[in-house]
Amino acid sequence: MRRLAIALLPALLAIAPAPIPSAGAASPIPRYPWPVAVRYEGMLQLEGHYARPGEKRLHHSIQQFVTDGVGRVRLDWTTWGVGDSAGAPESFLISGGRTFHRDAPDQPWRELSGEAAGLARMQAQAGLPEMIVHDRMVAGLSFDRARRGIDVVRVARAHPRLGDVVNLVRYEHDETPMPIILTMRVFESGDQWTLDAHRTAADSGAVAESLLATPVRFDPAPPSSAASPAPTIRPLANGVWCVDQEDADARSLVVEFARYLAVIEAADGSATGERMVDAIAARWPQKPIRYAFFSHYHPHYTGGLRALMAAGATIVTTPGNAAFVRQVESYPFDIAPDRLARRPRPLKLHTFHRRIELADSTQRLVAVDIGPRSTHTDEFAIFWLPRARMVFEAEQGWVTTGGTLRAGRRAEGFLRVLADERLDADRLVQAWPMRDTRPELSRAELEGLVRARAAAGGR
Repeated sequence: MRRLAIALLPALLAIAPAPIPSAGAASPIPRYPWPVAVRYEGMLQLEGHYARPGEKRLHHSIQQFVTDGVGRVRLDWTTWGVGDSAGAPESFLISGGRTFHRDAPDQPWRELSGEAAGLARMQAQAGLPEMIVHDRMVAGLSFDRARRGIDVVRVARAHPRLGDVVNLVRYEHDETPMPIILTMRVFESGDQWTLDAHRTAADSGAVAESLLATPVRFDPAPPSSAASPAPTIRPLANGVWCVDQEDADARSLVVEFARYLAVIEAADGSATGERMVDAIAARWPQKPIRYAFFSHYHPHYTGGLRALMAAGATIVTTPGNAAFVRQVESYPFDIAPDRLARRPRPLKLHTFHRRIELADSTQRLVAVDIGPRSTHTDEFAIFWLPRARMVFEAEQGWVTTGGTLRAGRRAEGFLRVLADERLDADRLVQAWPMRDTRPELSRAELEGLVRARAAAGGR
């Protein structure tokens, strides 16, 4: 789903009905008597990277499906927030048995493979039930004709973070084969959303070959890898270590105490979290992970929490995230059981207001909830290590664009927070962005970048 307003199709034309066979039918993809273009308009409810767990926002949606009826399909899809202006569409294309996607017309096509291709094919064909039901590349698909005029396509899959999910497409029909109402529920890697749309136009006739042709230029599908690389652990200060997972673009922190460890941030999904936990266990076989923290609830920082729960860690967070942590613990992982599903154990959860400190004779760690001052989420922790005069943060500091290091848009406010909280930090270490930028800056360096940004008019 993404962006653009598309010109209205011609007036709706009647199309002769064509029956949809049952899911197990061994017939080829049915041929339409002519190429078809169908348009749907509706509202999409997105649960995304917002200020608090479970928050949803509405977006307008326009979908334009085109097919030649013999296997080639294209979807141009625009979504835009309520109150915003429509932008450019993202596009999905199935052509020559291959699956492509691009974010906008001025962006390159990318070939997709594996689960990404399956999810893209489901979305690309969602408005064309006869096509999606017969696409054997959409793994986990089942088809239901619940009652007259209602069809449901379900695609069950093992989500890396959410466990067992079912992507769903529901149709309501009139006397024509193109649905009059289209409902979708989709779980993507970082977001989940529901779409309710009505058919506003359908047309038959010639479809421009240029719309359905395999792109001449595209970025190839990434090679499949049997195993992800092991995390890299490197020292930052006495008793403070970075755990970098390059494939996930994720950085965690290990803080070493005399008898135990504390881990900050857990990226992406259970498998990523388990690789991190295993690397830590190999490096410190005699010290358990007793506590786990995260800066904020977004998936890049909490997707691996179940691995830390399975390791016996107490999850330490702010009160507004407690229900979210309990939800993460309760996700069903039956299709592809993760470590917590295979060896369940009771959740250990501790909440704090404003600040919490762990300390012994060797180390101090202070978590500080800066809340809305993060300009990102309602509850947001940064991590102060007084003995190293270091702060560990996520998305508050700097980025590198076009090879140039610059202050991020939150950096000025972040520096004010350091002053307000009296965190006398010389060193700033960043969880994300990680890839292609420096892992650490001095406070003076970030102050210089903020001044340069201000001088450039905030750019």
